[in-house]
Amino acid sequence: MIMKWYRVTAIVLMISISLKIAAQTGNTFSKSSYIESYKLEVTYNKTTNLVFPSAITSVDRGSSDILVQKAAGVENILRVKADVKDFAETSLSIITADGKLYSFVVDYSKQPSYLNINVAKISQQDSAINHPMVNKEQLIYSEPVMDKSALAMYSDSVISKKSNIHSIHTANSKVLIALNGIYIHEDILFCRLSFKNNSSINYDIDQLHFYICNKKKAKRTASQEIEIKPLFITGDTAMIRAVSKQPWVVALPKFTIPDGKYLSIEIMEKNGGRNLFLKVKNRIIIKAKSI
Repeated sequence: MIMKWYRVTAIVLMISISLKIAAQTGNTFSKSSYIESYKLEVTYNKTTNLVFPSAITSVDRGSSDILVQKAAGVENILRVKADVKDFAETSLSIITADGKLYSFVVDYSKQPSYLNINVAKISQQDSAINHPMVNKEQLIYSEPVMDKSALAMYSDSVISKKSNIHSIHTANSKVLIALNGIYIHEDILFCRLSFKNNSSINYDIDQLHFYICNKKKAKRTASQEIEIKPLFITGDTAMIRAVSKQPWVVALPKFTIPDGKYLSIEIMEKNGGRNLFLKVKNRIIIKAKSI
């Protein structure tokens, strides 16, 4: 009986120790630590606009099946659109200047329920975020670094300058974009681009993006992207006619690229598939010539 009692006691003690270890190593997050994701529907031929209560500082797409772009001249409106139809469910994360994180689960819909969403109003009921209300008219504008007349003057001067880099180019279905010059004045970078359409079909431009992207990313993980908004663009950014070429100069706030990242220049064709993606490394950016 004594031996049996010892055995039972030993077993109970071992179980107790195991449960204690499991409790120490298997802690989970409490429900109060979760930040709920919002459901967002987007479609292919319409743009969804998200209005945030503070300036957008970082955008993270779970998939390249969706397109995102800050509205021109406005820091707190994000435009979202499907790049392909019927894409698989994905995610979208936005960080704003006030340190808030917004998370969305994005689905494709032929007819989204809403196209213009004031994020502050839907989030004010979320105690984990608790944002103040903003009116639809409350927009946050970028402060101009240089007035438009000066930007236009320097951009025009760059068009005729000799190239200071070897042409970096990419092509898709007889359409080509090349970066063949980078110049700087004060805190403005001027990028000279050359666009050629060797096809017999006009190239209608839908969107133009400049992103800082990670060089390496694990398979099936989101790629963090920081958008750089152009201050000024000279050239026809609506259409490149068939069998023609056109120079562009894009003025950007000065930047350099950290290790492990690159500048992505993305041009999307309206109602078409001849999208172009140009990668530019930091060693090219630092060759910028003063003007």
